[in-house]
Amino acid sequence: MRPILQLLLLLLAAVLLVGSAAPASADAKAKRKPTACQAAKAKAKKSSSAARKKAVRRACRKPVRRPVRPVTPTPPVQDDEPVDETQPPTPVDTVVETVTISALEQGVMDCANRERAARGIGPLQIDASLTRAARGHAADMSQRSYFSHETPEGRTPWDRIEAALQGALPFRAMGENIAMGFSSAEATCRGWMASPGHKRNILDPIYTLIGPAWVDGYAVQNFGTR
Repeated sequence: MRPILQLLLLLLAAVLLVGSAAPASADAKAKRKPTACQAAKAKAKKSSSAARKKAVRRACRKPVRRPVRPVTPTPPVQDDEPVDETQPPTPVDTVVETVTISALEQGVMDCANRERAARGIGPLQIDASLTRAARGHAADMSQRSYFSHETPEGRTPWDRIEAALQGALPFRAMGENIAMGFSSAEATCRGWMASPGHKRNILDPIYTLIGPAWVDGYAVQNFGTR
C-alpha cells in the first residue's frame, strides 16, 4: 500500500510542476517583442493604403547575398614572358648621363608612350642604365642565338641592370620585355600589346623610366623606377 501511495504523490508533484511552468511559458510568449515584419503587417490591417503595403514588403523582404566574383589565377611565367621584379633602394650618389638612341630604339620607346598616353598614364623617360642593359642583352641574344630573359649562364635582368648602373641610383622596381622576328618597332609593339604580361609592363604606372634596344631584329624594353 505504501509504494502505491508514494507513486501517487510523485505523479501529483509532476502535475503541479507542469501546471506551474505553463503560465510562465505563456507569459514569456506574451511579452516577446513582435518582429518588424509582424509590426508592419499589424499596421497594414488598420489601413489598406499603398504606403502601408509598401512598408510591409520592405519590412518582410528577405536579405539577398550577392555572388562573389571569382578570382582569375595568374598564369605561370615562361622564358619569353615579361619580367617584373622589385628591390629595396640603396642610397647612391646620382649620376646624370645623356643617351643617344637609334630610330628603331626611339620607335620602341615611342610606341610604349603612345599606348600609355591613350590611357592617361604618364610617359616613360629614357634612362642610360636601362638602355645600356637592354642593348647588352639584345646584342648577346643575337650573337649567341638564344631568346630568353636569362642568359645561358643564368644572369637575370636584375643582374644585368645592376651591372649597368655605373654609379647611378639603383631601381626599386624593374621589368623587361623582349621580342624577336618583327620587321619594325610598330609591329613589335603590336605583338607586345597582344600579350597580357607584356602589355601590363608597358602600361604599369609604377614605371617611369625605360631603356629601349634593337639589335639585328632582337628588341628589348627595360622598365624601371627609382
